[in-house]
Amino acid sequence: KDGCKPLAAAYNPMFEYLCANGKTRQAENVFRQLMKRGAQDPPSYTTLITGHCREGRFKAAYELLVLMLRREFVPDLDTYELLIGGL
Repeated sequence: KDGCKPLAAAYNPMFEYLCANGKTRQAENVFRQLMKRGAQDPPSYTTLITGHCREGRFKAAYELLVLMLRREFVPDLDTYELLIGGL
């Protein structure tokens, strides 16, 4: 409200907690709201992709990877390995 943008890094621990507890969809909903306000970073994407893979939602994980690439963020090797493992 006061012109300050939220930092994605401040939300990453919450994303990690939610994903580790089977609530990746909830974490992604928060993430998408933050994206609208300009807050996103590669670790956020990686955490959500990991969560979706662990929960067997590989299509959702792939869609996040595509979005990540469109935003010109570079996934790390672990992210690709998770997705390949889901094939």
